[in-house]
Amino acid sequence: ISGKGMKKLAKQHSTRPSRDIYAKVIRQGDELVETVVNGEPSINFKPKMLNDGEIIGAFAVCLFADGVMQYEILTKNEIDTIRRKSKAANSPAWKDFYGEMARKSAMKRLCKNIDIEFDNPNQRDAYDSDMALDDGKSMRAEQPMMENSEDFIEDGE
Repeated sequence: ISGKGMKKLAKQHSTRPSRDIYAKVIRQGDELVETVVNGEPSINFKPKMLNDGEIIGAFAVCLFADGVMQYEILTKNEIDTIRRKSKAANSPAWKDFYGEMARKSAMKRLCKNIDIEFDNPNQRDAYDSDMALDDGKSMRAEQPMMENSEDFIEDGE
């Protein structure tokens, strides 16, 4: 499933309505702060302007209609592990568009943790089989942030 497809499935079939779903890469020099205030986890991302630094991670966020945020953060090491386990680890998508694939990996990890109800068992089976390809560890939290996820690379993982 492409990053765009995952976003669409999560928005259309989530048991909880969402306002926005997006993913971003984290580069050397950017600031990502994770906090817990009054029991509510949150992240605050401050990208360095026009930063072309090395990618050090990626994250994806789902902002639900009720204001709760759910997010996943992946380190570069976790992204590289996902790449190594991918059927297409040396594909042009990974070689030429590493940032896009990092965002897609974070989005995929996030979508695995969003409760989804499908219209029929075939949809569930297809979704589950694609999601099973990624079996790394994740950081997970519930709590608001989007680069246009419409332009995710659609193959390579």
